Amino acid sequence: MWPALIVASKWGIYLTLCSAIGALFIQVMALFRLPGREAIHRHLGRYGLFCGVGGALMALGHFLSLVGSFSGKGLSGITDTTALALLWLSPEGAALCWRLAAAALVVMVALGLRLGFYRQLAGKALLPISYALAATFMAIGGTRNGHSLDMGGVGQVLIGLHLLAVGWWLGALYPLWYLSRTLGGREAAPIMARFGDDAAVVLVVLFITGCSALILIGVLPELGVSPYGKMMAIKLLLVIGVLLLAARHKWKLVPTLAASPDASALARSIVIEGLVMLSLLAATAYLALLPGPG
Repeated sequence: MWPALIVASKWGIYLTLCSAIGALFIQVMALFRLPGREAIHRHLGRYGLFCGVGGALMALGHFLSLVGSFSGKGLSGITDTTALALLWLSPEGAALCWRLAAAALVVMVALGLRLGFYRQLAGKALLPISYALAATFMAIGGTRNGHSLDMGGVGQVLIGLHLLAVGWWLGALYPLWYLSRTLGGREAAPIMARFGDDAAVVLVVLFITGCSALILIGVLPELGVSPYGKMMAIKLLLVIGVLLLAARHKWKLVPTLAASPDASALARSIVIEGLVMLSLLAATAYLALLPGPG
């Protein structure tokens, strides 16, 4: 039971807290590119809040699942004070603190954007700083446990950047799907094109950090051989699938939006990309349970 809950809660952290980076990015873009569209702004604001609150709950659930697993008991294991104290003083306790701090900042930024605080002079300075701090706390929280602890400072920075890039990409998918369904082709075209340009930069970060992490972890000789290597091979195949879908969006579907009121083809393709991304993150969460390379 506990291994399944650990994987599910880790997957939930990726789906909510890490995705907040992309969710808030699209929320900001919509505020400036779609002025006066209050229904859209409210919807995207609720999604940002969902990422923050859901991320806090998932982080807490993940920690309690680890406590229960460590105690060796059933559901009552989450109240085992000895296991709770030991895990709290371990890197997992530190990771929980960083994630909760990041979630609090995400909620603050989402509310600030929704309430128009960004229009005030103080908000223009405070909100970007809060966004950057939330991203930093997420990255630290994601590298304070698991196999990344064995990678050293450089490796942890690479993993943190990789985590943020993946979260930015994943978190933007639902808002982009919503905008493509709500706005239609012509009105959505500038936002989709801008996202594609930014995604090209993020893709470079993903490629550099991902390849570097594979080398530092030492998994390349074990690809498709050990349990860890087999799961990593599956993850890499899913990555290729995401990249192919992203390329189709940028060079085939998005360029046709400006001349068409219909964005349904793009919306369907975004759903497929999201499902592949969710599978990719499930594989990533499962890797944390497997013995590392070597």
